[in-house]
Order: sequence, then structure tokens, then C-alpha cells
Amino acid sequence: MKFKWRVGGIVAGLDLLIGKILDVLEWLQKRPELASRVPVIILTGSVYDEDRRKAKELGAVGYQIKPIDFSGLVDFAKRLSATRGKQAE
Repeated sequence: MKFKWRVGGIVAGLDLLIGKILDVLEWLQKRPELASRVPVIILTGSVYDEDRRKAKELGAVGYQIKPIDFSGLVDFAKRLSATRGKQAE
């Protein structure tokens, strides 16, 4: 299957208007050619450990609980950048 556009990554909350990001992660997991190229980062208000565990299990590369201030967002982005480089190895 060819795609007309490139996706550099997905940043989303746990609950989307059209479904849950966990459903998107499950969909991506079934398509390894996409999952390896499309990192998913979750910004959420959910403090439930089960949500975090499930997101990581399904391949999310980042999980940050909101609210987050700008400096916290910068630190989060730096941690993700370092993690992304290690995953490529």
C-alpha cells in the first residue's frame, strides 16, 4: 500500500474525537512497516497506570500527563529525542 503523504509522528490525547489513540496504536502495531516509522506520543490528563502501561505496550514512545508547562514540554521533547535515537539502533 502506498501513502500519498508522510507522517513524521503522532501527538495525541488518549481520547480522540473518532476513537481512542490506543486503537490507533493497535492498528499501527499490525502494520510494522508503518509502526517503525511513525512514533506516537501521548499527552493526556489520565493518571491511571493501566493507561500508561497499555500505551507503552502498544508502542507509544512517549506518555506525558497534562498539564505541562513550556519548560516541561521542552524537557519531554529532549527525552523523546534521546529515546528515538536509541530505538533506531
